[in-house]
Amino acid sequence: MSWITAEKKDFGKYRMFGSLGYATSGFWISLFLVLLRNVSYMLLLACAINLVLLFSNITKPIPNTIEKITIEKIQGKKVPRIYYLFFAFCTLIITLPNSFGYILNSHLRNEYDLDLNKATFYASIAVFIGSCISEMFGFFAVDSVIRRFSPLKVVFIGFIFSGLRWFFALVSTSEEMFISTYLLHGISFAFIFIGSIHFIASVSDTIEMGELSMRFSFFANIMGIILAQLYSIMLPYIGTQGIIWVFLFVCIASFPMVILILRRQHNEILSN
Repeated sequence: MSWITAEKKDFGKYRMFGSLGYATSGFWISLFLVLLRNVSYMLLLACAINLVLLFSNITKPIPNTIEKITIEKIQGKKVPRIYYLFFAFCTLIITLPNSFGYILNSHLRNEYDLDLNKATFYASIAVFIGSCISEMFGFFAVDSVIRRFSPLKVVFIGFIFSGLRWFFALVSTSEEMFISTYLLHGISFAFIFIGSIHFIASVSDTIEMGELSMRFSFFANIMGIILAQLYSIMLPYIGTQGIIWVFLFVCIASFPMVILILRRQHNEILSN
């Protein structure tokens, strides 16, 4: 990320390849489930693959040819606290759909009466649509959209897409209709993620985008762990459909925060 910032390249065009890798993972899981016909065997295989990857990363030497990129930090204006609250809201909105993957199979099986194999197959299609099609398009286009409009407006567009996604998920009457809502997921994810990082970096001289990206991922992982525990408490009472209602409510409740930040930035521009 520091290299991308120093070279003034588009981060989204690099980040989209991560989405491509995640998108294809669902089909591998479906294939292994069909071949092994046992979830326990599939988990053992996944554990073995991860151990191989971990060992290869530990034993692989770091190339000496990698140039260390450093970015000079100018001691200047600091980020107002309200912007950190805004950053937290953006992280939460992005974590909601990512953490929903914990209960996606349960939602497909309970709401649309699918067995395990069909639910896993449709879940893999959902991941493919959301990550390979929607996320890759979103990350490819987001930097150009930011240059045309502004980072904050791009975040606002991402919030709108997120709200629409959960609304259509609530009114879905079939698994195909529900899976199609993942077309909106990647756009909202890319726009909120990249837009918020660009915005916070633009209002501060002391934080660079690589650091913000790491903070974003760190807080998203923490929120994902917390949400996973909350799901286990909420599921017996409201089910997966009720959790989607909560997601929609959080998106709607976040709009005033974005509008407040938009007005604040507009007033700062006028005062300067």
